[in-house]
Amino acid sequence: MRACSSQLRSSWRCCTVQLASRRSFATAETFHQMEHRNWEKAAAAYNKGWGPLTSQCIPEMLSSLQCSSSSKLLDVATGPGFVAEAAAKTNAEVIALDFSAQMLEIAKQRMDPALSSSIQFVEGDAAALPFEEGTFDCI
Repeated sequence: MRACSSQLRSSWRCCTVQLASRRSFATAETFHQMEHRNWEKAAAAYNKGWGPLTSQCIPEMLSSLQCSSSSKLLDVATGPGFVAEAAAKTNAEVIALDFSAQMLEIAKQRMDPALSSSIQFVEGDAAALPFEEGTFDCI
């Protein structure tokens, strides 16, 4: 997982630096709106491009979280739902959160209907989680 995490952090920093150097945002809300618009547009491409890399890290991540059938897991920024899907296969209680409705739709369509029906999909912002503290065993 460390190799995967390291690669993702490096890619994220690179993209963030490039974005910051190209644009100036008047407020955090302006940035948030731009970010939301872009994720809505990029949902399908993200699924195809990052899905295989993300999937490689999931077993080790769930193992390190000690995710099991008795766990209540929140998958923040679920995207295409790979982590939520794997956690649901362990019979954990899973909530998949993303601020892109398009990402949530891809996650639902990509999964077996019986499995996706066991996951609660929530459109929401990771910066303002709509849950009480202590609700989840794994995040």
